[in-house]
Amino acid sequence: MMIKQTILFCTLGLLVWACGDATSEAHNQAVVEQEGVEGDQKEVAFKERLSIANQAIKSDVNNAELYADRAELFLEVSDLAAASADLKRALSLDSNNYRVYIVLGDLQAAQGQFEPTKYAFEMAYANAKTKEERAKAYLKIGEIHYVIQDYDKALDYADKSLRENQYDADIYYLKGLIFFAQGNEERAISSWQTAVEQDPEHVKSYLQLALLFGDKNDPLVIDYTNNILSVDSTNTNALYTQAMYQQEHDMLNEAMENYTKIMRIEPSMREAPYNMGYIHLVHLKLYNEAKKYFEKAIKIDPRYYEAYYNYGYCFELLGDIQNAEKIYKKALEIKPDYTAAANGMTRVTDYRTINQ
Repeated sequence: MMIKQTILFCTLGLLVWACGDATSEAHNQAVVEQEGVEGDQKEVAFKERLSIANQAIKSDVNNAELYADRAELFLEVSDLAAASADLKRALSLDSNNYRVYIVLGDLQAAQGQFEPTKYAFEMAYANAKTKEERAKAYLKIGEIHYVIQDYDKALDYADKSLRENQYDADIYYLKGLIFFAQGNEERAISSWQTAVEQDPEHVKSYLQLALLFGDKNDPLVIDYTNNILSVDSTNTNALYTQAMYQQEHDMLNEAMENYTKIMRIEPSMREAPYNMGYIHLVHLKLYNEAKKYFEKAIKIDPRYYEAYYNYGYCFELLGDIQNAEKIYKKALEIKPDYTAAANGMTRVTDYRTINQ
């Protein structure tokens, strides 16, 4: 079976707690989000930005916003302890600073604290001095209501935000998420299309549109993912969504090219080698090559029972019944009610019976 991955990604970048627990790793380790050259480049870029922030603080040690800026950097790499220390210092310098409360809310969201997060953003609104600042504070409050599935309040705050700043793509993006969660697909599409009209490089909205049109089997998915890749050629969500469409429409060379890119950019993404294996197994009938890709997927996730099954099926098709049986058993150890592996065991058992 081909895996049509449900891409799980934080719909709202600041709300880490919506997607799972944040970790408090040291910033010089946490910044390495993926292996290889891309991870090294991100670490170098982070260290450069951190050095600039450190110099700015050294030149103006009593500037609260500079500590908030550095805290935001630490948040990007999930170093919550360092971010918390900087924000504590910032608040001691200026307890009425809009920028400090915005970053504080982001920190508390990353820690999974709903009420403190909401309070911080309300304080940001209370200390906002411009329409843009008030719009952002309202948007942040709307985002947390969206995450806890209070969609009416989320929409109310999104509308309040729009009244302050009607040109902010992030507001239309949020409204799209709310409408989609409420089952109003037409208004969700309209909101995300408005978002990319306001900001032609709004990757999050393009991705939502790509996913939605991919589910509709609509070739527009290629256009939307290409728009993302023109902004960020390493966006694995866009590459995967495009590859899935290509694979389902017999554009196998293009799909394999995208899966290969994903394996280079994000080696920990198990679905890319799995689907490469599927193409070699089902479409190309190259069973030895398929085995190699399923092995990669299993190495990434040793409990990937679908990969075990197809790995075993490769052995079965190659006539290696002993290894096929061993691997089917492994799949059933992981998931005892896995029908495909149970059927595989039946086939190899019947084969042994017939050939005894």
